[in-house]
Parts: sequence; structure tokens; C-alpha cells
Amino acid sequence: MSADAPWSDLKARVLSAALMAIVGLIAVWNGGFLFLELVCAVCGLMVWEAARMFGARLAIALGVMAAVVLTGTYFLPDAFALPLILSTGLVAAGQVEKDKSILFGVITWIMLGCFALLLL
Repeated sequence: MSADAPWSDLKARVLSAALMAIVGLIAVWNGGFLFLELVCAVCGLMVWEAARMFGARLAIALGVMAAVVLTGTYFLPDAFALPLILSTGLVAAGQVEKDKSILFGVITWIMLGCFALLLL
């Protein structure tokens, strides 16, 4: 193994980070629906990744569910937000064999953080 092997993908990582930063800044600057959908998409990706790490059977469906639920919490009255967020965590916990409570906490924490970002 050569000394350059750990840095061989640095260019791709820097370019992707720059692209994500530009997209994020544009969404923050414009606000509104673009920002809402970016936050919901990122939330769905984070939930998908967490569910995949815990071995959930339907990780992609959980990511989509999280994005849809978060979008719904934005348009529905605030009284519906917490039950919807908790339901996403419960559905995720039902998809794994072990560490159900940890996955429930992780998914709920992700969803609450993204919901708080939308409230700002």
C-alpha cells in the first residue's frame, strides 16, 4: 500500500463538500419551501442511515417516512408534531431485532432536531 492511498479520494470529497455547502447556503438564503424540502430530505437521509446501521428491514422506507412526516409536521398544527415524530421512532424500533430503544431514541432525536430547525 502506498502512502497516497488514504488521500486518493480527497478531491472527490472536497468537491462533494463544496457542492453540499453551496446547495445548503442557497437553501438557507432563499428560505421557504426550498429550505423546508432540503431539511426534510436531509432528515430522511439521516434516518435511513441510522436505520441501516441498526439493521432495519425497511431502511429506505423509514427514510422516506421520516421526510414525509417532517413535511407534514410543518403544515399541520403543532399539536400533531410530537405524536408524528414519536410514531416514526416506534415504526423504526419495530423493524429491528435488538437495540430497539436505542434506535427509537436516535430516530426521535434526529426528527426533533430537524423539526426544531424548521421552527427557526
